[in-house]
Amino acid sequence: MSARPRGAFERPELSSCLAGLDRATAEYAEAVGIILAGAELLARQPRGDGGEMQACAVDQRREEKYVSRQAIERRNRAAIRSGGKAYDAP
Repeated sequence: MSARPRGAFERPELSSCLAGLDRATAEYAEAVGIILAGAELLARQPRGDGGEMQACAVDQRREEKYVSRQAIERRNRAAIRSGGKAYDAP
C-alpha cells in the first residue's frame, strides 16, 4: 500500500490535507499559501532524487574537505605500506 501525497503543488486546492477545511476561512487560505511556498522552495532547490540536484554551498565545502582528506589518507597509507614517511605540508 503506497502513501498518497497530502499536498498537490501544481493544484493546491485539490490537496487532500485541505479536505476538512472550509474554503472561505483564513485557515484554508493560510494552508494553500503554505503549499504554494513549498512549491516555490522545491522549484528553487529540487529534491535530491532527481538528476538536477545540486548540493548547497555548505555541503559542497564539506564534500571538498572530505575529498581532500581522502587524498591525504591514501598518501599516508601508501607511505606506511612502502615503509616510508609522509609529512603534512606546513
